[in-house]
Amino acid sequence: MMNEIPEVIKSGLKRTRRNYLILMALLLLVAAALLMVGVSIQNKLKTAPMHFLDFLISENQKEMTYVYVDILDDPWEVAYRTEDKRVIARYYFLWDGEYIYLAKLTDGEVQSLIGDLDAGRTTRVDGFTRKIPNDLKKICIEVFEDEFGIILNESTLEDYLGLYLVDPSYKTSESSYYFFASGSFVVFALLAVVNIMVKSRRFKTTLENRSHDEWQHIAYEYSSGYYYASLNKNRLVLTENFIINLLGVPDIIRYSDVVWVFGSVVRNTGVPIATGISVYTRDAKEHMLPTATGATKGQTNQRDEFMYKIMERCPNALAGYSNEARAAAKEYYGINR
Repeated sequence: MMNEIPEVIKSGLKRTRRNYLILMALLLLVAAALLMVGVSIQNKLKTAPMHFLDFLISENQKEMTYVYVDILDDPWEVAYRTEDKRVIARYYFLWDGEYIYLAKLTDGEVQSLIGDLDAGRTTRVDGFTRKIPNDLKKICIEVFEDEFGIILNESTLEDYLGLYLVDPSYKTSESSYYFFASGSFVVFALLAVVNIMVKSRRFKTTLENRSHDEWQHIAYEYSSGYYYASLNKNRLVLTENFIINLLGVPDIIRYSDVVWVFGSVVRNTGVPIATGISVYTRDAKEHMLPTATGATKGQTNQRDEFMYKIMERCPNALAGYSNEARAAAKEYYGINR
């Protein structure tokens, strides 16, 4: 039977498979890259951390260096950051008996540190380095002046704190984030595979549902090059008896099977991003005909012109989307929309 199908129709499935395979490959590459970053973070945690002071006086300072500092006094809160009226981060000065350091700590981490200090245990803060945000630098300058009587600017602040803070949350949150993100991209890749399988099955069903003579008829009409209307470089066409949609998995609809036609708009968070035509057939199935990846006035008019051509070929079909059309579609064809 495949010999009776025009090559351009058979190539529709090949094109869809190729696009999804490319998408799957890209998703897996991103997943692999994210996984490597997560593993890199985990590997850093397996190595001995560098003392924070040694890091701050070294010439090779960079973010995501694993460091530690042993403290002798309770963390002293400097600032906190809010989002939607919620505290999302707290910053503290740490004292090791000689120098002051800056750290981002959670309430739980602070309570644990205080508990260890009260019990006389060695109290260590370890985590990854991050650059001190500019707004936090300004707050630290104010704190040094108000609490210690030391007047600083951003340049001289470096002599007291350096350019980096230590963030223990990165030990778990960052690696977990990368592992989760990597897993998510793998899931998306698997969904692409499932999509290929579903579309292949639909195409096989399309083949099986049409006879040898009907395929010959379709091939003749498509190959004739005479269309009542066409869009997207003849990949969506109206022939004498068929709507032929080659945008993705081939979908071929006989006019006599059409029972309802109306225009549709695809929206993302309320913003129109694409236009199309919904065509329902006697078996209550919806066939989506994408007309443009956009929803400008010109693209909407183009869709409407094509839709009116379909309606001319299907004079007995319900036209347009309205409460009356919905009720009739449900009553006569069992379509719930």
